[in-house]
Amino acid sequence: MGVRILESTDGYKCLYDSVTMTAFGPIFYEKHDVLDFLEWLTVDARTLTSEQLADKQVEYDEFQEEEVSDCCCALPRGNGDNDSKDYGICPDCGDHCSYIQRKEAI
Repeated sequence: MGVRILESTDGYKCLYDSVTMTAFGPIFYEKHDVLDFLEWLTVDARTLTSEQLADKQVEYDEFQEEEVSDCCCALPRGNGDNDSKDYGICPDCGDHCSYIQRKEAI
């Protein structure tokens, strides 16, 4: 029992408390990995207000952007929103990167 994730058919997600059966906090979009967010969060999400959770979500997004580096194939990673034909899912690690460039270079 504790914090769980609800996901809509549209890809939106929210947190809910499985003890009180109450949804709380901000809406997470398809690009968000809510499980990673909860692991990154150093406190129980239920102890924060909706505003504090929204602030933490922004802080986490900034942390994720800083953490974005090269993929395992040493090519730039995308942010998942890049519609460029040069980006795709790396078959080696699953990152959204420019592996297509590597594939064409072989």
